[in-house]
Amino acid sequence: VQSANGNEETQMSQIENMINRGVDVLVIIPYNGQVLSNVVKEAKQEGIKG
Repeated sequence: VQSANGNEETQMSQIENMINRGVDVLVIIPYNGQVLSNVVKEAKQEGIKG
């Protein structure tokens, strides 16, 4: 569990770190869905379930 405390850049960085660690599943409560759309697409391309 991670919290970005309302910071979009921190949240994106946290998600990218989890993708790089090879997690199987991500559950995200986005602060701004548009900002995170590319990183979510990346996670899907890596086979990470959401």
